[in-house]
Amino acid sequence: MTITQDQIQRLPWTGDLMPFEDYKAWVASRKAAGLAIDIETCELGKWYANDCDPYNASGNPDIYVQIGTNRWVRSPESNGWINEEDLPPEKVGAMYDRIHREFDAWARANPDDPHARAHLNAQF
Repeated sequence: MTITQDQIQRLPWTGDLMPFEDYKAWVASRKAAGLAIDIETCELGKWYANDCDPYNASGNPDIYVQIGTNRWVRSPESNGWINEEDLPPEKVGAMYDRIHREFDAWARANPDDPHARAHLNAQF
């Protein structure tokens, strides 16, 4: 079965559309994709996933699942989402710096929002 480029860009959530061996090969490609991605221009995402197997590629029974908040990044060139665990440490730091910068800018632009007020008040 061949999947479309749009479905590839939505991986890992469309992984069931390809043979499991192909999916595992795609998961193995995430470290290289993490090295190549530009943190300043990529799309950022945050979803709950299995902390020990965020791509759900191990085949372990659900008894071993620990769900937590996971950060993800992707770009048109990355062929799908990349979990933060597949980024080198300097890119993880750059990702969180960007998240904080963008949240600070949002909070300053929306000072009447209760979340923004709490954030801005905590800074001073």
